Amino acid sequence: NGNTGTVSGSGSWYWTDGMIGSALYFGAPSQVAVSNSFSLNPVQGITVSAWVNADDWPNNQRILEKGKSNNQYALFVNPSGQLAFAIYSVTNGMLVTSPPSGGSWHHIAGTYDGSLISLYVDGQIVTQQTASGQMPVTADPLAIGFRPGANIFHYFNGIIDDVRIYGSALSAAGITQVYNADSVGDGIANWWRLQYFGSSSTTSSTSCATCDADGTGQNNLFKYVAGLNPFDPTSVFVLRIAAATNQSNAMNLTFSPLATGRTYEAQFTTDLLSGTYINLSSFSGPVTNGNKVTITDLNATASNKFYRIHISTP
Repeated sequence: NGNTGTVSGSGSWYWTDGMIGSALYFGAPSQVAVSNSFSLNPVQGITVSAWVNADDWPNNQRILEKGKSNNQYALFVNPSGQLAFAIYSVTNGMLVTSPPSGGSWHHIAGTYDGSLISLYVDGQIVTQQTASGQMPVTADPLAIGFRPGANIFHYFNGIIDDVRIYGSALSAAGITQVYNADSVGDGIANWWRLQYFGSSSTTSSTSCATCDADGTGQNNLFKYVAGLNPFDPTSVFVLRIAAATNQSNAMNLTFSPLATGRTYEAQFTTDLLSGTYINLSSFSGPVTNGNKVTITDLNATASNKFYRIHISTP
């Protein structure tokens, strides 16, 4: 929308590796100022989000804020040391939660749709509540890493990348999609690649999707989808198939481990050449025991029946 930011300040700001390519390190006092524009002043709903890697989380530091006098919207740490998303002048327009760990990347997002305000950390809703009212509008600039017109204590210390402002509230699925952005296009989210391989924007002989960094036979793409560690040979997904005890024509499918946010579907085929798998329709369970799940196929009568667990990310 033609919004251009200008970097300024006498602090130690510089370009460094980011979540997606390069990012800006903010050393107080430094900021990015974006001139006021129509697209930065939504009134019915909004989404603000950013990837941040904070040195620490001192009180009052801003990820971003529009409005010089706490009179529009902001992502920040409040005087009590809580991570906050605020839309001022909106009824119940303030949400707070504990800040994430410093020294590592986290995705922070807030949404408001005219009736509900939500705060997300790393793609998950951490708090939300009903809220109401039209959003306020000011002629003030948008400040990234600072509060416009404030003192040095409001400066952010750390790295900020991929700041986004939408003129409407993204759904929970939309926030998850932003969180799991894949700039390489190989199916692996940028955050996962950066966490394990140190670079979110390139592939190498070990970080490529089809590479097997720890020699387990389960490649990086599979380990991302299954929520596993690509450098830990003991971190593998296992499916065990065994005849069900005291049940004729029944097979137990036991698999582990389970990962947060994944969907698991037991599937089968009777012909490996066709490559066509369908979901089990006659089964009992699932029965969960710790981090293991067992599903019993109640119709294991075919002379050849091949099973798999289909795993989906959010």
